[in-house]
Amino acid sequence: MADLITVEDPDDPRLADYTGLTDVELRRKREPAEGLFIAEGEKVIRRAKEAGYEMRSMLLSAKWIDVMRDVIDELPAPVYAVSPELATSGTAEVLKRNGIHATVVRKQSEGTGPNGEKTIVQLIHDGEVDLIVNTPYGTGGRLDGYDIRTAAVARSVPCLTTVQALAAAVQGIDALHHGDVGVRSLQEHAAHLTAARD
Repeated sequence: MADLITVEDPDDPRLADYTGLTDVELRRKREPAEGLFIAEGEKVIRRAKEAGYEMRSMLLSAKWIDVMRDVIDELPAPVYAVSPELATSGTAEVLKRNGIHATVVRKQSEGTGPNGEKTIVQLIHDGEVDLIVNTPYGTGGRLDGYDIRTAAVARSVPCLTTVQALAAAVQGIDALHHGDVGVRSLQEHAAHLTAARD
């Protein structure tokens, strides 16, 4: 059974696998050489575990502990839990590390801030948002998500609703910039990783 470790500092050195490299550096340097990659999302993590991949560690928002309890209970590696607020700021930091300007803004359900800070929906309607990353969880998040997606459609703003979609978008943009566009099946990808480890 894994130790559940609460982390409150985004600069904690135990999170270096998650914060120390950009997604591009991880994909280009460590994935081929060491077979190290980050699996994000419940389904992807479960499938990687079922496929026999050994987990080095797990990082999750505290709200996912109960959902992932069966995986956590079988995991011999450390499991790091962070608050939803730290996880949100962590998403913004990942984007910034990859050269994408990101700002954490007020939720629609929070309303306008005490100093006039606009909500995400107000910012979308005002044309101040170019790309939305919204991964709702729980009833409040889903209601906000509906308002966000409605505003995004009205203003033709791209809206990514899963971490996997964000990772794919970042990798796709990077591939376009480097002229390195290609497609490979999951099985081919797994074979490539296995060959790189041997």
